[in-house]
Amino acid sequence: MKFKIFTLIAFCALLSMGSLKAQIYLEENFDYPVDSLIKHPVVSSQNLQAVNGWSTQTSSNALNDSWNITSPGLTYNNYYSGSWSNALSFVNNTTIGPSVYKSWKHPVLQDSTIYISFLVNFSSTQIGAITSPDFFFGIKMTANYTDTNWGACIYAAYDNTLPAGQEINMSIKKSSSGVPTYATSNIGVGTTHLMVLKYKLGKLMGQTSATDTPFDDQMSLFIDPLATAAEPGTPTLYNNDATSKDLFRGGSSKPFGGAVSVYLRSPAIAGNTPLYTIDAIRVGLTWNDVIFMRTALASVTANDFKYSIDANKQISVISSNYSSYELVSVSGQRLMKGYLNSDSQKIDASGLASGVYIMKLHGNSDASAKILIQ
Repeated sequence: MKFKIFTLIAFCALLSMGSLKAQIYLEENFDYPVDSLIKHPVVSSQNLQAVNGWSTQTSSNALNDSWNITSPGLTYNNYYSGSWSNALSFVNNTTIGPSVYKSWKHPVLQDSTIYISFLVNFSSTQIGAITSPDFFFGIKMTANYTDTNWGACIYAAYDNTLPAGQEINMSIKKSSSGVPTYATSNIGVGTTHLMVLKYKLGKLMGQTSATDTPFDDQMSLFIDPLATAAEPGTPTLYNNDATSKDLFRGGSSKPFGGAVSVYLRSPAIAGNTPLYTIDAIRVGLTWNDVIFMRTALASVTANDFKYSIDANKQISVISSNYSSYELVSVSGQRLMKGYLNSDSQKIDASGLASGVYIMKLHGNSDASAKILIQ
């Protein structure tokens, strides 16, 4: 009887310490074979890529090759970027190609905040002069291939005051029109950057966009934050342009579906978007969901199990659904493996150095989580 009471107390304590039920709305690591995906877009009533969930925006340029799965994938210190080591590359900006998007299940509506993190590496090859910055990343407001309502626009352009292809200048707008916010310093080409888009959808105050002014959405962009730290108090770029329509408002007479899709845009003018590779896109409702930190480590998958780690690097796992485990480095190297012989078992990780690892559980299904061993 005492053993059962002790087990129940321990179980409740673990529930409060390490729940791995994260609010991950979308995770895309582009783990598809090289030379596939959106290299040759499908043209249909919805332009759907049914195998992987990506769709092409309807346009007369839908068959132009602009996108391709390439190898290797991108990596960033302590940021999980999948297991296949592939990525998506924007490979052709000499012609105007199709824009592409991928939706998540639950729209993010008014009076809510959404976080989107991703890795990006801009090419040092500049093709032609850039007439003006063009946005390459944003959020679609409807999961519709004909709808051009998007916002949370992230712009990138080569700095034309420098020799071609040396540095990229970033800027953001709440929508494709409105007043931009420019970065005061550039970022390097040929190196991988972690970007976190934070978008606060304001509270609707009227029934139409005309009666809903002033527009109160707030857009932030964090460039190269620490993947093991809390959300910085000040973003790299911030925009709350009150003249630019809110993300929830796609038109003058009615609200649309809120934030529903990641949107990768081909340039409106050929050459205005730098060639780049993107990888490891994550969408969630908090910083902790998309950037794993010390105080609230989140799960990589939607599977539910519980864990805690004590000061002696003993990992306590509670689950009845898994029979074995692996501990791997963020680069994918397997460091430990073993069996789970009970519903509540400790894994001795004292031989591992302090740092971030991936814990994988296997059984009738698989689950994984990024964990921090201190």
